[in-house]
Amino acid sequence: MNQRGNKIYNPLFTKEMGAAIRKHTKDVDASCRSVKLCLLRIYPSEVDSIEKVWRRGKRKIFSYGLKKLELEGDQVNSDLLKVLINARPFMNNISDEGLYKILDLKIKIIEKVKCKLKDIEVNGPIKIWRPFDV
Repeated sequence: MNQRGNKIYNPLFTKEMGAAIRKHTKDVDASCRSVKLCLLRIYPSEVDSIEKVWRRGKRKIFSYGLKKLELEGDQVNSDLLKVLINARPFMNNISDEGLYKILDLKIKIIEKVKCKLKDIEVNGPIKIWRPFDV
């Protein structure tokens, strides 16, 4: 608004842009909530610390989840891993690149396992070739 109280029209900021921003904000909030709920379900003894992180800022829950991912190592809960992978596009505020790289590493491991499983499914069991099989 200007000094007289009139709204200033900004042609660069359209309704579509506003709708896109609101949709992105809604997606980020949903992703933050899903990470929080997953952490609360997996670590019921750490409710206080999870809530404390949540009160400091919703997006800080991503860093907390990634730190848990780092601490768990190979015994990481698959639900937590799935939620963090789905939340990955919204993790642009993470200052510690090491945590983000751990998630990338886990994703690459999962993709390798999937590729191996696909190869096994496609090729099927090894068959013995017999010239007169019909």
